Amino acid sequence: MCVKIVTPEEEKHYDMDRPLEEQLEGCKKIIIDYEPKDLSVLKLMRELERFVKSGIDSELVIQVVHNNHLNGAKIKKITQKSISDISINELIKAFVVNHKETDKKLEELANYCISAVK
Repeated sequence: MCVKIVTPEEEKHYDMDRPLEEQLEGCKKIIIDYEPKDLSVLKLMRELERFVKSGIDSELVIQVVHNNHLNGAKIKKITQKSISDISINELIKAFVVNHKETDKKLEELANYCISAVK
């Protein structure tokens, strides 16, 4: 299997039967040593796509060793874009939370001003 999940304590293989979120606890890096016939890479790519679509918070470092395979180089490019998309999702989420808090404070201020005028 060519996908490894690296934590400070250990380096373990990616388990395709378990959700990726469960395996990322304490993860510092994911290493993909691309092999054309290994299905774990495709499964990992689907999981990353799910992360991007659902906005799951994760700070991942993904290292891709393409081993001079064209598809390996494509995987490297796709993972870099996925990580960028996850970062953009996090930025958008921060803006939404900030605006929600600001709206709540402005509403409280408006209510205070209205009650002070009466």
